[in-house]
Amino acid sequence: MTQSAHRARRPRAARLSAAAALATATACVLAAAPSALAVARPLPTPVLPGQFFVGLVNGQSTLADILVVCDGSTGHPAAGQTFSARQLSAATDASNGFTGTSAKTLAVEAAGDAGTVPVQLRTYGESSPIPTSLPLPCSGTGTVAFTPAPSSVSAVSAVVKVTYVSVPSA
Repeated sequence: MTQSAHRARRPRAARLSAAAALATATACVLAAAPSALAVARPLPTPVLPGQFFVGLVNGQSTLADILVVCDGSTGHPAAGQTFSARQLSAATDASNGFTGTSAKTLAVEAAGDAGTVPVQLRTYGESSPIPTSLPLPCSGTGTVAFTPAPSSVSAVSAVVKVTYVSVPSA
């Protein structure tokens, strides 16, 4: 092969090499896409009638801690804590809830916080802050109820057992 023939082939070989590299990179991205989608957070979905759900306090469906800033025997939740709910395909235990025939909202209330306006959850998959104005005990255990609203005969509240943990004020 002459020197000029060798030079004429080189650009074509370089083009093929670049095309192969692009095809390989595209294949890697497409192969990784399903696994990336599998770990993505689900999109928020509305609370509607006929749904099973679990309540979450700070991401936990049972034995959740609520940090309470105390100056005596009662205090208020520390900032940065949340209530949320996750839809279930079926009930998995007695602490799960059911929206019944009418609910489009979950009213969230800690036991003993009578007189306060409950947190309203309208979607699954989105967190709502625990109000820092909520009066809570500085220690002990309690429950947080996620009550379907409006209620119906078939509606069942989800209940999360919580422990109140006293923390010093910042």
